[in-house]
Amino acid sequence: MAFGLWCCLPVAGVAHEGVKCSERNLDQAIKALRSRKSVETYFTPYITLTKKDVFWARSENRILGITENESRSEVHAKTLWNGLNMTLMYHEADQMLWVAMEPPRKGRVVPTVVHSKCAMLD
Repeated sequence: MAFGLWCCLPVAGVAHEGVKCSERNLDQAIKALRSRKSVETYFTPYITLTKKDVFWARSENRILGITENESRSEVHAKTLWNGLNMTLMYHEADQMLWVAMEPPRKGRVVPTVVHSKCAMLD
């Protein structure tokens, strides 16, 4: 969709503008969905969360999509990504971003994916 924008995400302002995260563990989600490709479709390697938007990226230089943050919070988001409802919650004390998806089918449990390398945007 858009290339080279990861470096240009909001970084200026007073207080925190959001959070940028990478380094995710997909093991449990792959076991639940039985497909690495499917899991990687929903849980991208890089995520940036701002009050207005959620940026889904394959790498620091390759944004796959931008979705609206319905929660309007720089540490919590509810959004629609690839046709599924996603909830994101940043835990500042642990510096981790928890990403949960509403299962595609009733009765299926999809474990939360944790991004462990996060930095606040100032």
